[in-house]
Amino acid sequence: GEQKTTAALVVNELPPYFKEELKNEKATEGGTVALSCELTKAGAPVEWKKGHKMLKPSDKYKMRQEGPITELVIQDLNVKDAGDYICLCGEQKTTATLAVKEMPALFKVELKSEEALEGGTATLHCELTKLTASVEWKKEHKTLKPSAKYKMR
Repeated sequence: GEQKTTAALVVNELPPYFKEELKNEKATEGGTVALSCELTKAGAPVEWKKGHKMLKPSDKYKMRQEGPITELVIQDLNVKDAGDYICLCGEQKTTATLAVKEMPALFKVELKSEEALEGGTATLHCELTKLTASVEWKKEHKTLKPSAKYKMR
């Protein structure tokens, strides 16, 4: 006979997961670092966090996704950028720790010898590569402290 049967096939889509996890990175202050991971599906939506703070694209953070690979680029690194970074995709997440090596402060403008009249004022000036560097002024081996005689800023 002419018997016939039909059935419906339902294919349940699996959620994307991380095929390649984030890796811990070390970078140098002032530099750039890229954190990347690979998902099982191209174009799956992801979110990036540093600790509990959600990251948004900016001059500091660039987010790229090419096929299944997603990347967070952190530019102009400073020591405050060190910490745990998380890439979230639905219920899935991967974490990496970023370590940032601090660079020493260097002289941008060095001291120049000055001549002054007795009883007059002499101004000595230098400039450093870092605003946060602590500066100590010395005369021979004696550390100078701010006073009526020495003004420091």
